[in-house]
Amino acid sequence: MSTLDLVGSRFTLLTGADGDRWIRAAREAGERLGVAVAAHRIGPGAEVADPEGDWPRLAGLDAAGALLVRPDQFVAWRAGAPSDDPAGELERVLARLLARESPAEHGGTA
Repeated sequence: MSTLDLVGSRFTLLTGADGDRWIRAAREAGERLGVAVAAHRIGPGAEVADPEGDWPRLAGLDAAGALLVRPDQFVAWRAGAPSDDPAGELERVLARLLARESPAEHGGTA
């Protein structure tokens, strides 16, 4: 399966095999901003297999990093490694892409 098949025509977060925190963050940030964000883990033991184990390196990530793909299938943002606040970080990125204000930018709950 191609990563383009995973993306389709919606915001999609792709993570390495250890990206569980980013998967939850995608759901939380999407709910706060009212936008659907699909999320997929890629790698050993993940929902999407990576038989050669090359995907994180090719994507410029470590196993706990993530990248956000826009609905037009362009990479909008990348976190090469884990974040201390993945939901807040992703919410700020999505809000910027959507030209909206984010509660996370104004001291709200993130």
